[in-house]
Parts: sequence; structure tokens; C-alpha cells
Amino acid sequence: MQTTQISSERKWVGPKGDLVEGSSGPIESRSFKSWWLMFSEPTTEDSGSYNCSAVYDNIDPLNTGVQLVFYQDITWEYCPTKQALVIQTDGKIGCRVSANPPAAITWQKDSQILPDRYIIENDGIKVTGATSEVKENILCEKWSSRLESSKNW
Repeated sequence: MQTTQISSERKWVGPKGDLVEGSSGPIESRSFKSWWLMFSEPTTEDSGSYNCSAVYDNIDPLNTGVQLVFYQDITWEYCPTKQALVIQTDGKIGCRVSANPPAAITWQKDSQILPDRYIIENDGIKVTGATSEVKENILCEKWSSRLESSKNW
């Protein structure tokens, strides 16, 4: 009676063509009937195509793959909750966020989109000729296709 091995030479290959093994980055794990990758702290750099291959019954090669995308959560990098402008001068209210995919930022005052006298930039808004009405709450919202967050001043 001849015993055949169901599958052998199993391996995972990462998006950069590197063999997945060891304890850094993705870690392969297996049980009697399963074989999978685990990520303890994935980053956006771990995104890509992962391919699994094995040889079935010592003859037939088997291949399959999976496309993984890891997102960076939206974070406030520079958004102080208290910022001051001098009345009758130009100033800036800062709000910078980081995310992958990139976050879109919308600015509102009293639940309305800001008027044209506010110049929206990537890291905040420029206020020309600040008036006392600016001291009302201004809301900076950041969002991507996955997450939402907001901050009041």
C-alpha cells in the first residue's frame, strides 16, 4: 500500500515577491486542514497580492491568491481645539489630517459650508479680515470611504 501526501511544498509569497516566513510582517499559520496568514500589526505597506502555492499528490501544482488592502485610520495630526485670530487681520485656523486613502476635509460654521471669504487649504483655512463672528464654532470634518470624524473649535 502506497501512502500519498495530500499537499506538499506549500508556501505564501508576498506582494514584493518575498517568501512569507518567520516572525516579521505576516506570519503563516497552519492546522491539519487549513493554512492562513496572520498580521499582528499590519500597515499600508503590507497591502498587495499574496499568493499561495502547493503541490497536490506530489504531482499537480496548485496556486491561488488574495488581494489585501490595509487602510491607515484617519488621525488628526495638527488640529488644536483652541486657536486664536486677531480681529481685522488675516489669520489661519489649522487642521491637518492623515489617512490612507487620503481623507477629504470639509469645513462648516453653524452647520453651513463656509462662505467664500474663507480660503480652504490642505492644512487649514485662511481667514481674511477676521471679525468677531469667526469666534463661533467652526467644524472641521474629515472623512474617507471608511471612516468619519469631526472636531469643533
